[in-house]
Amino acid sequence: MPTYIRIYFYSFLVAPFYAYLISNELLLVPYYVLGSIALILCLFLITQKKVKIPSYLYPLFLFAIYYSVWDFFNGRFEQFGIIKLLFKNYPLHIFAFLLIIENVRFDKIFINNLLNGFKILITISLIFTVIQVLFNPLFFTSVQSSMYDFGNAEFNIRNTSIWSYLSPFDVGLSFLPILAILVGHYFYSRKLFQAFIFITMGGVTAVFTNSRWTILNLVLIIFPMLFSIRKKRIKTTFITVFSIFIIGFTINNFFNFLGFDFTTYLEGRILSKSSLSRFLAIELFQEFFPKSPIFGTGVRVDLELSRALAGRSSQIHVGYLSSLYEFGIVGSTFLFLFWFTLFRTLYKNAKVHNQNFLMFGFACFLLANLTLVEYSIFHIGLLFIIIFDRFYLSTSKSDFENSAHIET
Repeated sequence: MPTYIRIYFYSFLVAPFYAYLISNELLLVPYYVLGSIALILCLFLITQKKVKIPSYLYPLFLFAIYYSVWDFFNGRFEQFGIIKLLFKNYPLHIFAFLLIIENVRFDKIFINNLLNGFKILITISLIFTVIQVLFNPLFFTSVQSSMYDFGNAEFNIRNTSIWSYLSPFDVGLSFLPILAILVGHYFYSRKLFQAFIFITMGGVTAVFTNSRWTILNLVLIIFPMLFSIRKKRIKTTFITVFSIFIIGFTINNFFNFLGFDFTTYLEGRILSKSSLSRFLAIELFQEFFPKSPIFGTGVRVDLELSRALAGRSSQIHVGYLSSLYEFGIVGSTFLFLFWFTLFRTLYKNAKVHNQNFLMFGFACFLLANLTLVEYSIFHIGLLFIIIFDRFYLSTSKSDFENSAHIET
């Protein structure tokens, strides 16, 4: 792997922190910056070697073209110019990044360094979450995230740990996939105690985000623990159940320590009426989608939809429905086909290398779009999922057992 690409990947380990500088000092979107760098590195790599394009990238390429065509029809080309549009073109950024991954080889030293970095990230995330819960919910929190569904109730506050400057969604779409990678590594290395420690730390961090979809994603990545070690099913099941119990016990006592009532938490956050926005999404989708079903509107919320929302929600609050409204059947077919062919690729690869945690880590994204709107997989945790999948897949069956015993 070229040194410049290795450095780029390593930089993701500190991305939550330099994202603060990019957002506050440069006033730019951090993922647009990282994506634009990926595009430049990809172009440079193409000049250095012949690259292969896997079949799952073709739908993404078509969607990138479709997305760009809408930029012209919506007047964004005249408004921003070609350079700014390339800077904002997340489908093209994803395509470039995945093309890089498919055309470089990852060695065990690189993977070992990433795993060590993940342990530090999870630990720091827990520390920042504790600070936000105990002392200041706005500590290291971006304005965008601090205004994200705050409401008036204390349990509506999103404690985003270290992740908010990257994206308001990155606890669920970066932190949890990273947790899935690390826990999966420890399980397949037969280091169940370490897996238990980190799933507990990650569980506390995820629950205290006060985000329903993040908690559901936590459950999703715990699920494969029941099936990860077939020869030691009883022991694995015990560790899984014990981990869930300890997470619940820790959270409950932490609430009590803070003077919170866990029942009040369930009623105030998990069962809150904000979930009604999803029913509103279905209602408005049924009303407005038939007006532009083939090609969509080209915008997430147009004037007509904004009037119908009437402040009850910011958008059609289900990712799949919002995509159909914005990009129509044509564009959404390209987008959904990419998502599910990539997931199918991870599923097929898991049958080879048995790292089911990677597949479930990516499934966090698919599950999240049932309750939020996020079309881009350009989140560092999801990208690390694909990097690790390629590493485990490229490792032959004869030495895969050795790769599972990387010392961390």
